[in-house]
Amino acid sequence: MSQPCKSPYLRRSLAGFAAYTPGEQPPPSDRLVKLNTNENPYPPSPKVIEAMRGFDPDALRRYPDPTFTALRQAAGNLLGVPPEWVIAGNGSDELLAMVLRAFVDPGEVVAYPVPTYSLYPVLAEIEGARVCECPAPMGGPKIEAVLEVPAKVTFIATPNAPDGYLVGVEEIERLCKARVGIGVVVADEAYVDFSDGGAVGLVGEFENLLVTRTLSKSFSLAGLRLGIAVGQPSLLEPLWAVKDSYNLGALPQALATAALEDAEWMRANARKIVTTRERTTEDLRKRGWRVYPSHANFIFAEPPGGNARDLYAALAERGVYVRYFSTPPLDKGLRISIGSPEQMGRLLEEIDSITLK
Repeated sequence: MSQPCKSPYLRRSLAGFAAYTPGEQPPPSDRLVKLNTNENPYPPSPKVIEAMRGFDPDALRRYPDPTFTALRQAAGNLLGVPPEWVIAGNGSDELLAMVLRAFVDPGEVVAYPVPTYSLYPVLAEIEGARVCECPAPMGGPKIEAVLEVPAKVTFIATPNAPDGYLVGVEEIERLCKARVGIGVVVADEAYVDFSDGGAVGLVGEFENLLVTRTLSKSFSLAGLRLGIAVGQPSLLEPLWAVKDSYNLGALPQALATAALEDAEWMRANARKIVTTRERTTEDLRKRGWRVYPSHANFIFAEPPGGNARDLYAALAERGVYVRYFSTPPLDKGLRISIGSPEQMGRLLEEIDSITLK
């Protein structure tokens, strides 16, 4: 956990504010197996590499396209929407921040089911919003928990982190209907390419629905920092108004466009990850673990005996990094990113060497 800010110049409304804690980024080594930040084990599309090699360095001295025209066209082509229905950000995290900046006044309510992505309360607190954390079952339905909350913004991660639960399109539709005239629904679909879900098809029906995606996970571009959001132009207009003038550089725009134009490469990698996810789930269950069904590129798994924290530490000592959360109910388990078959094999070997002592 990060420590609360103590600067005497801090806004009074942020007294006690603590920043989001990202996953560890250990230095590279031959022994390292990094399964803690949901990165893709496979490389990005060769077309991305070609675009990088062919990038005109002269473009770096000029400001980039502030409306990322080519990028929005590629995203629209992929998702089946007009480019005017697409906006982009420096990762989908920036888009989530823009949503709160545009739609939430101090004291208004931001709601989401918990446990979920722990950045939501951080962003809400920065804007002075009132947070409504609505308990939902691990590995179970999420919408019922937030349905009756009159929130100005409701975040729904689907598939959800850290349990991998996929919220059905009909449930997103139900929430959007309940929020018409009240607030914005954000379907945060960072992991959706590892599932059969997706709510983009509802955007044409609901003017209060925003769907966010990222290129960090399925497109293997976590180091690029690029996300997109889809919504009706009337909903996007305030986001355009509050975004930074040039929030995406020319090189990220060019590489992201190339990636979006080669979605089949992404899909092939996603299929491999799903296969490895299901195999790893089965292998852990054979060892007595409780593994929640996942539709993402990670699993949340509870080891027998409830020794998740000790196991996390022991794995790290052996160069295998997974994610441990100390807050209940997550303290019972580990979130494990799905790597290559070789990486997951190493994980299982180390688990056996620790638990069979």
